[in-house]
Amino acid sequence: MKRITLKCNKIGKNIRNVKIPCIECGDLLKFRIENEIVIQGNSVIAVNFPGAVCQDCIESVLYKVADPPGIVCIKNLSPILAKELLLSFTFLLPLADATKFFSTLFPENSKGSPWI
Repeated sequence: MKRITLKCNKIGKNIRNVKIPCIECGDLLKFRIENEIVIQGNSVIAVNFPGAVCQDCIESVLYKVADPPGIVCIKNLSPILAKELLLSFTFLLPLADATKFFSTLFPENSKGSPWI
């Protein structure tokens, strides 16, 4: 279940909030996206799953992944970077799950043209 709120400010920036469940505990985590870049969140985006991980679950998730790489977190994730990851990165979850996750963050980029 995803919940997206879209709004534009006076300058015309595309600002929206996306709620995504933590991959460990399922709590809904809020991310702020401005002009197609994830700029804020009350948690981290672990791109090697990919998924969102809340602060309380980071340690338990760390025990489930190999070190290296551990949890690979990216700030300022964009649709361009997400597409590059889909084309060249090895995820811990199936590629279909990765595509669904990035489509949740950037739904306008998944309309009309597929991620991969």
